[in-house]
Amino acid sequence: MNKKEDIIDYATTLFMEQGYLATSTRQIAKGLGITQPAIYHHFQNKEDIYIQVLQKFTKKIGDNLYNFLNSSDSPEIILVNMSEFLIQNHSMNFSLMMKDVNEELPPEVSHKIFILWQENYFLPFYQFFDKLKHEMTEEINLDNVPLHFLRVLAAYTDNNINHNNQLPIKEMIHIFFFGIMKK
Repeated sequence: MNKKEDIIDYATTLFMEQGYLATSTRQIAKGLGITQPAIYHHFQNKEDIYIQVLQKFTKKIGDNLYNFLNSSDSPEIILVNMSEFLIQNHSMNFSLMMKDVNEELPPEVSHKIFILWQENYFLPFYQFFDKLKHEMTEEINLDNVPLHFLRVLAAYTDNNINHNNQLPIKEMIHIFFFGIMKK
């Protein structure tokens, strides 16, 4: 591994645990046993590190979600697999990241991060539900379905929530697909 990758990997841990605001380049340098100028040899500033951390992190997520999306499993199994993958691999404090994006970063950086989220989180779920649009009731707006599903799923990825009282993900997805009413 090269120094730039070492910086990205270590910064990922700090950003995921502490958020953007609480993480400093001094902390990153100290944790790696390097100087701050060594960091700036590879990155323009802390924002640049954060964007590259999120690019690497979200690309890994997106690649895996697309792999599940393209499987030959039933739609319900595909959605369970996509959801379980996010739950198990989304080590980021999502609410802290959104606070950082909305309050701490300049608009151009926030926009770059929004694009990363859209390409690697939203679009795989949108494409999943788009394949099922002919089976949905006419009152449903397809654009709202993946957004709502991701909002529900966010409760399963939030480290600040006690997960002991949550429905198993398979049951939540079954309710999401089929509702609670008898046909």
